[in-house]
Amino acid sequence: MPIPESSLSVAIQSTADFLADKFGEDVVVTVDSPQKAQEQAKDSTEHVLNLFVYRIAPSGFHADLGDEQPFFVRANILLTAFPAGSGSPPTDSDLRVLGQAIRVLQSFSVIPVTLPGPVPGNAPAGDFRNNPTTDYQLQAVFQAPTMEELNHIWTTQGGELAYRISAAYELALIPIEPLSHAAPAPQVVAGEFVAAPGTVGRPFQMFHQGGRLFSHLDIAAGTATTELSLTGVPQSRVSVVIEWHRAGGAVERQPGQVFEIQTPDVDATEARVDLALTAAVDGDTATVITTLIAPDDSALAGAPPANPIHLNVGP
Repeated sequence: MPIPESSLSVAIQSTADFLADKFGEDVVVTVDSPQKAQEQAKDSTEHVLNLFVYRIAPSGFHADLGDEQPFFVRANILLTAFPAGSGSPPTDSDLRVLGQAIRVLQSFSVIPVTLPGPVPGNAPAGDFRNNPTTDYQLQAVFQAPTMEELNHIWTTQGGELAYRISAAYELALIPIEPLSHAAPAPQVVAGEFVAAPGTVGRPFQMFHQGGRLFSHLDIAAGTATTELSLTGVPQSRVSVVIEWHRAGGAVERQPGQVFEIQTPDVDATEARVDLALTAAVDGDTATVITTLIAPDDSALAGAPPANPIHLNVGP
């Protein structure tokens, strides 16, 4: 019984097929060990470009995936050219082949093939494409492994294989399909929207003086009114309460002043209202507290206050 293809093997072989399409008939692209690729080229009139997978690493993302979801990996490959051993190939055949491969991958850093593609007609029942799969494309990222790492790769190949100039790439991201997939989440067929008074249309306020807006304002003792820019949902009503912290330590609240908001634009003339002040003396400070109220001027439960703004009285 043949071993079924996996999403990993499909990704690597599809990359090889993509590169093969960019070469003529005198170049064969293989997915094999460098030793076997060299043996193939030795007695052939065709050059061999080999893709050797030397490392598989996790993606570094998707940390919360479950056992029944695809797991994503990165594959590191070496592209190595082996010149034909027969005929009279140019002495720089390996550089010509490798240079063309680099040129192709530079021009198509995202390989224009949607994987894994349809299930082949001769695929066994256990082929992963018989189940729901992830459609993906591969990005080829040029790498620069150290000479120590390259030397380790070549010296572990066995035989009398000599070091050959190669190009290293990372193919990402490749999904590893699970043995069984989680059941897809059901589609949303209904929703519920809950609204509470005061959760939308929160008022906004700033002091307006000399064509500028302030969240803190210094005023002189005895000032009877100050201008406020008050915005929010038009036609909503607000109560503006001034909480005084008197210089002697007492805390007093002026009765609420009711206004109807005219505009959401804080710079508009319609936003400006005159706020009455009671007995402002040196050393006093005050906080302006503005809340939405009902159309009949009664309190509105749960209504959030506007942004607080502050007054300082004195030189």
